[in-house]
Amino acid sequence: MAQVSHLTGAVSCGQVTAALTQCVPYLTGAVKTPQAACCAGIQTVKGQLGTTADRRQACDCIKTAAAGIKNLNDQAITALPGACNSPLPFAITRNMNCQSIP
Repeated sequence: MAQVSHLTGAVSCGQVTAALTQCVPYLTGAVKTPQAACCAGIQTVKGQLGTTADRRQACDCIKTAAAGIKNLNDQAITALPGACNSPLPFAITRNMNCQSIP
């Protein structure tokens, strides 16, 4: 069973990247469904999105990390939260405008 971590304070890119590292095979099309560890990472990130600043920071971190993934599948990155049954309070795309997130 995955634990959802609730942190106080700002979200760090290191935390977000570490939480989502296991999602790379899904995001590049190497596997058809996200692994349990990937979905646990989505849950961890979701648990850290308590404020607008946290959501915007996590968005910036995800966007930066996505830019560094070779062969990133745009459909997979958009579908990831839903594929893990853990929708985020903002849509994930390669070109998302993080400052527009409420």
